[in-house]
Amino acid sequence: MTPLSPEERQAATLAEAIVRRSGSSFRLGMRTLPPARRQAIYAVYAFCRIIDDIADEPGDLDLRQTRLDGWRTEIDRLYRNAPSTEPLSPALRSAIRTYHLPRSEFEALIDGMEMDLQGRNIAPSMAELTLYCRRVAGAVGLLSVRCFGAEEPEADAMALALGDALQLTNIL
Repeated sequence: MTPLSPEERQAATLAEAIVRRSGSSFRLGMRTLPPARRQAIYAVYAFCRIIDDIADEPGDLDLRQTRLDGWRTEIDRLYRNAPSTEPLSPALRSAIRTYHLPRSEFEALIDGMEMDLQGRNIAPSMAELTLYCRRVAGAVGLLSVRCFGAEEPEADAMALALGDALQLTNIL
């Protein structure tokens, strides 16, 4: 494991604090991972928590869209190895680099949050619901299995199926 830079350590501490504050039961499982994998999943979870809060918080829709657009730009910076602007970004960059996390899944998550903003989840068609679940839960699963170390096609299929099941249960 490559030692973290001071910037990455600070971002990892922020990610862990976000996970802790969330009160999620997932935290218990995350804590059992080896340190590098735990830091990566904390960074992914913290990103998800931040963008979900943007989508769910009350307030001006245009401002919330601008904030999501900012994260879309930030993801682009991370994959171009350009200077980042978000405090969490060094932890995400480390996870992306170490576990080869696909950019498309971060973008899918943002797309899903935009569906929330646009109100596309109120009595959606089955096609819209399926797309929403793929974006907000399937993407989390596909990023997570890489942090856990699974790269087999079966792991991806399981992550997508579990994502659908968890998201549909959450909706119900």
